[in-house]
Amino acid sequence: VPLTLYKSKDIARCSYCGYQNEHYHACDKCGSLNIVSYGFGLEQVYHKISMAFPQARIMQVDADNIKTLDDYNKIILGIEENTVDIIIGTNALTKKVNYDNIKVVSFLYIDSYLHANDYRGAEYTYNLIAKMTNKEVCIIQSYDVNHYAIKNAIINDYDTFYNFELNNRKLLNYEPFVEMNRIIITGPYKQMFHFAYYYRKALKHLIGEENILGPTYDFKEQGVKLIIKHQNYQGVIKVLDDAIKNFNDTKLNITFQRYPKVM
Repeated sequence: VPLTLYKSKDIARCSYCGYQNEHYHACDKCGSLNIVSYGFGLEQVYHKISMAFPQARIMQVDADNIKTLDDYNKIILGIEENTVDIIIGTNALTKKVNYDNIKVVSFLYIDSYLHANDYRGAEYTYNLIAKMTNKEVCIIQSYDVNHYAIKNAIINDYDTFYNFELNNRKLLNYEPFVEMNRIIITGPYKQMFHFAYYYRKALKHLIGEENILGPTYDFKEQGVKLIIKHQNYQGVIKVLDDAIKNFNDTKLNITFQRYPKVM
């Protein structure tokens, strides 16, 4: 996966495994220094905001700046005592700092959340916007301003959003019309895939091959991932137990997530 540039630390880092490269300025193959870094991260937003409002007291909230409880308490104190003018952070910030003295909220490029690789993207986007529409000003930046999640969140019309979303999920065979599970297999590389394909082959006779996604390698989990859609929980578990018994001499760790938070 591409590395993320951390300009303040002058390194390029992998967000999955933690690998970092301090020599990203030059091409590994030809040695050329003619490299330009493009991205849409918090540091770039901070740079643009500080140039536009040079007198503003700006706070950037991310994993690099908030590592301890004291760091988090400083943010809360700064908001409560009005010693900060602008706060820049990810969507997780809205869950923690929804204070009355925050008058203006802006969502930059909400499409990255709306069209995330997760069938619940529209649901997440609706909830995110709806929580902030009580502010004096709420600015939403999007290439898809007419999307039903954005339009209905702005006016807090949950019923219309719910019906539209439910119809989409029924059409695409998603929850709540089927159960969706995620199976993570970790261990020796070849054995992970061997087990995953074995389970897939056994499972397709029960729920149909079209309802099994994967196996694919998940860099964040450092293992092989299968996603299944079905309406036969007991049957799925039995097939999984039988597969595990057939691989009982291997050094594999199989995690079955019945209600996964992420896919």
